[in-house]
Amino acid sequence: MQIIKLIECPRDAWQGLPETIPTETKVNYLKELILAGFCHIDAVSFVSPKHVKQMADSEQVMAGLLGSLPDGAALPEIIGIVVNEKGLERALVTPGVSTIGYPYSISAYFRRANANMSRDESRRLVETLKRETKAANKDLVIYISMAFGNPYAEHTGADWYSSTHIDVVGTKFDIWADDRQIMKSGCFVI
Repeated sequence: MQIIKLIECPRDAWQGLPETIPTETKVNYLKELILAGFCHIDAVSFVSPKHVKQMADSEQVMAGLLGSLPDGAALPEIIGIVVNEKGLERALVTPGVSTIGYPYSISAYFRRANANMSRDESRRLVETLKRETKAANKDLVIYISMAFGNPYAEHTGADWYSSTHIDVVGTKFDIWADDRQIMKSGCFVI
């Protein structure tokens, strides 16, 4: 039997909104998702408040969420996104965050614009994430992002190019980026 994991991701929608959502509103929304039975929620982001003001309150959101749940309510998998080691440090000490998420961008331009990293820096961060999440007994999910498009292309005027190749066969898949295989049979090899 194949298991499919459905992840609700309010964090991605929230961080793109121009008006700041009050912490209490985020807490109540997440609580309602949990009470409705969601088991996997991409809820918070530990990124620079200077660049993503909407997510500046991630620690407060998690504290409020934990304090708002009724007795006996099971906490689902809560994913907290990081883009650097500083964010990782914040996420690892935030109660309730069970999984660390990292958006590994295929696009060199997006990776630089989003996280100010080169490909090699990003790969080194993945190794740090693997080591630190294991030591902290947290799960790790690495998102392959910008494989099929780049929102910054319209701002640069340049065509987006990637030598990314994804071959999907059932649940086992291989991914190559810049002529280097990064996933084999659905498992990371970087």
